[in-house]
Order: sequence, then C-alpha cells, then structure tokens
Amino acid sequence: MRRLGLVVIALLLAGCGSSSKDVARQFYEAFERHEFSKAKSYVCTELYDEIDVWIRESGDQQLNVEFDVKYEEEDASGSEATIQVSGTRKVSQQSYPVDYTMRLEKRDGDWKVCDMQ
Repeated sequence: MRRLGLVVIALLLAGCGSSSKDVARQFYEAFERHEFSKAKSYVCTELYDEIDVWIRESGDQQLNVEFDVKYEEEDASGSEATIQVSGTRKVSQQSYPVDYTMRLEKRDGDWKVCDMQ
C-alpha cells in the first residue's frame, strides 16, 4: 500500500508543470549566461531565428553571472502571462540594471517566452 501511495505522489508531481514565472526565470538566466541552446528550449518557435543570431554574434561561450532579480506576474489569463523582470545582474564584478517585460504563452501545455522587451 505504501508503494502505491509513493507511485501516486510521483505521478502527481510529474504532472505539475513549471509556472510562467519559473519559465521566465529559467529562460532569462540561461540567456544571460549565454546558454543559448538551453534558452531556446523556453521560447516560442517564432524566436528561434533570433536565438540563432545571438549564438552567431556572441558565440556559445558561457558567462558566470550572478542575479538579484525579481519576477512578478503582472497579468495572467489562462494561456497568456506577462512577467516583469527587474533587479540587477553582475558579470565580472560589474553590475547592470535589469528591466524587462516578458510575454509568455502556454503552448502544448508548456509556458514559452514569446516576446521580451
């Protein structure tokens, strides 16, 4: 009986997808660290060409980046969400301000970043 309970819990957890804020964070951190292949997995297919341009221009050399960033969901309605990303990022001891708005859509059950301004 205990084993059945563990299996049920595991199945429930597996069905829990990432929230729009989780996906925004995962995308942004991968993007800033130049982990573009990973970042590409979090975006709508319409942004694939832009990611490919970033790879060509920046190379795939990863950066060590520290983040002090907040992700606030400003608007969410079913399959769309807007996330405000603000704070600072630190690269090579230099701090830079962060202020982006991301628009996410739920596609095939997963949140995807479809725009970032």
